[in-house]
Amino acid sequence: MTYGTRKRVVPAMAAGFACLASLHSLVSNNALAVNFTTSDQDFQIYTNYLEGVVGASFMSPTTTYSGADTGVAELAIKQAHLAGLCLISEASPLPGMPGHSSLVITAGVPVKADFGDNGSFDATDGRGDPVTTSATGALTGQSLADAVTVNDLFLNSDQLTAYGNSLSGLNLGESADQVQAIGTAPWTQAHQPQNGNFGLSAQQLNLADLAGDTYGINLAGSASLPHLKIRIYPNGADQSDCALQAGS
Repeated sequence: MTYGTRKRVVPAMAAGFACLASLHSLVSNNALAVNFTTSDQDFQIYTNYLEGVVGASFMSPTTTYSGADTGVAELAIKQAHLAGLCLISEASPLPGMPGHSSLVITAGVPVKADFGDNGSFDATDGRGDPVTTSATGALTGQSLADAVTVNDLFLNSDQLTAYGNSLSGLNLGESADQVQAIGTAPWTQAHQPQNGNFGLSAQQLNLADLAGDTYGINLAGSASLPHLKIRIYPNGADQSDCALQAGS
């Protein structure tokens, strides 16, 4: 029975890892606009620090793969630098493996295993190395050199926590139909801002220890993802696995 189970599992895992290898190659060569906007369940996003230049957001429903609607904040950033990135998505059980599995994608420097309560600015990464910033909150030096860089970043979320650092040009309470994806690719036809809904814009959006749940991430423009790693965890994963995977 043991050998029979292995025979059934190995082809499925081989196909899965082959797919991941193809994804790794495409993203590494900036040949793929990564879009996870049709997920049926939220997944987790973590970064030690997000430096965003020109951002806009509005409240909107989003439609999942099954057709269900849920309320989220749609966020667009013209240019983003991230000191480490970790995405965790829980999947249904794989054949021959009990419990739920997790797909973990990491890039850049390691993300910390725990962000605490975001009551203070902890400018370090998962190795304990400093995340260096300028007086305006922009990444500098080696932190900038090692950063994940994305042009035209879109994501939606029903929950984000972070420490705001040196925000500037912040305008809260705009009517959503007046909020443009300033200087970025246009909002998708499926998610247009509506008159009277809440909107905001910012010239500089710097967020430390960012953690959130998202139903979709779209790297619509060019992306640089140094030290990209993709792995399946058969028994599930959480934020503590982000640093372990990035450092392996």
